[in-house]
Amino acid sequence: MKKYIITVAVVAVISILGTLLVQHFVSASRNVASAEKTSYAEVTAQLDEGGTFYMYVSAEKIIRAVDKFMDGLADMVISKNEPPEAQANTKAIFAFIKRLMNDSGLFEISGIGMSSVPMGDGLNHDKAVVHHYGDKDKGLIWHLWGKAPEALDSLKLLPADTAGARFIQFDWKYLWEWIGKEAAESGIPKLAEAIGAVKPMLQAKGVDLDKLLASLAGKGGVVFTLDEGKRCQIPINPQTMLDIPDPGLAVVLYVNDDSLFQLVQKLIPIPPVEDKGIKKIMGPVVPLPITVQPMIVQAKNLLIIGSNGKIVDSILAGLDGAKGLLATEEFKKLAVNMPDRGNGFMYLSPRVFQNLFAIQKKIIASAPDMDKEQQSALSRLNLLPEDLMIYNVMENTDQGMIVTSNNNLDIGGVVLLPAVIVTGVVVAVALPNLLMAVDKGKQKSTMGDMRTLAMALESYLVDNNQLPPGNTLADIKAKLEPFYIKSVPLKDAWGNDFLYKAGKNLQYCLASAGSNGVFDGWEQQGYYQAVSKTDFAKDIILCGGSFVYGPN
Repeated sequence: MKKYIITVAVVAVISILGTLLVQHFVSASRNVASAEKTSYAEVTAQLDEGGTFYMYVSAEKIIRAVDKFMDGLADMVISKNEPPEAQANTKAIFAFIKRLMNDSGLFEISGIGMSSVPMGDGLNHDKAVVHHYGDKDKGLIWHLWGKAPEALDSLKLLPADTAGARFIQFDWKYLWEWIGKEAAESGIPKLAEAIGAVKPMLQAKGVDLDKLLASLAGKGGVVFTLDEGKRCQIPINPQTMLDIPDPGLAVVLYVNDDSLFQLVQKLIPIPPVEDKGIKKIMGPVVPLPITVQPMIVQAKNLLIIGSNGKIVDSILAGLDGAKGLLATEEFKKLAVNMPDRGNGFMYLSPRVFQNLFAIQKKIIASAPDMDKEQQSALSRLNLLPEDLMIYNVMENTDQGMIVTSNNNLDIGGVVLLPAVIVTGVVVAVALPNLLMAVDKGKQKSTMGDMRTLAMALESYLVDNNQLPPGNTLADIKAKLEPFYIKSVPLKDAWGNDFLYKAGKNLQYCLASAGSNGVFDGWEQQGYYQAVSKTDFAKDIILCGGSFVYGPN
C-alpha cells in the first residue's frame, strides 16, 4: 500500500512539474517575434476577437512558392528537342500567365484573415479580410470594385418580397483597357490581334464600344423575388404538382445615358413606349405556370431587364422612395452591426431555402419506391439550415478588401458559404436526376445478376442435360453453388425476390418485378425506354439466356 501511495505521489509531482513546464514554454512562445515582416497586425485589427472562429494566414511565402513553381513548371514543359520557335512560344505563354497573375493583384496580397462571432438568435457576425499594403495596389482586383466604399443606395431599390439580391460596383472600362494592355504586351501576336479586332468588328455592326462603356455608370446587380401572394402550380410528374410562390428576376444596371437602351431597341423589333420619362420595351406573355413577360425599362439612371412587370414596377417604386425590403423585420434583423457603406452587398432571404427544401421533400415523398430510410438519407445530404439567411457587405479600402457578413451558418460562414450553397442547391434542385441515377444503377445491377444466373444455368445444362430441380432460386441454390456460381443472388437490387420458372424442353426464365415489386406476368415481351421514375417499376424478364422484356 505504501509503495502504491509513493508511486501515485511521484506521478502527481511529475504531472505538476510537466504542466508548469508546458505553461512556461507556451507562455514564452507567445512572446516570440516573427523574424519576417507580416501583415498580422494590419489584418487582425479588422477582425473580431473572442468568437468561435479566428484565423490569419500570411500570403507572402505562398506567393513566392507559386512564383517559383511556375518557373519550374515552365522549365519542365519546354522540351529541348522542340524547334527554337516552339520553345519561344511556350516561354511566351508561361511568361504571359505569370504576368496576368502578377498584374491581377494576386501577388500583392500580403495576408488573409477571418473571424466569426455568435450574436444570438442563431446569427453569426463574420469577417474576411484580404490585405495588401498601401503602396501595393496596382493589380486589377483592387480597381474593379470601385475606388472607395460609398452609401449602399441600391438597397432602396429592393422590393419587400426580395428573396435574393447581389449588387456590386464594377468598372467595365477599366477591365477592357486592362485586357487590351495585357494582350498588347503578352508577346503572343495572335492574342493581341484578336483583342485588337474586337472594337473594329463591333463598329462594323454599328456598336461604338467606347461610347457603350462610357454609358455604364460602374454599378449594377441582380434581384430575385418570391411573391407569396400568388402561388404557381408546377408539375414534377403526372401525379405530383409543386405549389411555389411566383418568382421574378431582374438585372439592374446604373447608366449615364440611354445608349444601352438604344442598342437593345435596335436588336429587338418591338417598338418602345414612353410614359413620364420612362421608356419600356415589353415582350409577349410567355405561356408558363409562372408569370413571364420580359420587359426592358430605362428610368432615370437605371436600365432594368425584368422577367415580368411586377418586379420592374416594384424596383421603380424604390427609386421613387418606397421603403421595400429596408422596412421588413427580416432585413432589420440581418442588418444589425453591419456597415452602412461599401462597394457591394449580397442578401439572401430564408424564404429561398425554405421553398427549395419544401420542393425537395415533396419530390422525395412522390418517389414511389423510396422507403423512409432512403428519404432520411437524402435529407441528411443538406449541409444548409432550412432557414438560411445572409447579408454581407464588401468594402474595397486602401489596404485591401473587407467582407462583413451576418448569417446563420454554424461556423465560418464566409469560408464555407460557396461550397455549402453549391451543395445545397444541387441536392435540392437536381434531386430528380439523382433519384433517376439511383434507379438506373439498380436496374443495371439487377440485369447483371440475371445474366450471371443465366450463365450458371447454361453451364449446369451442359453438364447435366437438365435444369436443376426446383421452382424457385432458393430451391436450386444448393445445386449451383459454388461450382457454377459462387453465390446465387436471391433478390434484385431493389430488395425484391428474383422469380424463376423452369419450363418444358429445358427452357427457363428469370424475372425481376422492378422497383415496385409487382410482377405482371411471364407473357410480356418487347423493350421500353427507362426515362422516368415509373419506368423502373416495369418488369425485366430473361428467358434462355436473352432478355425478352426489359429496358432498351
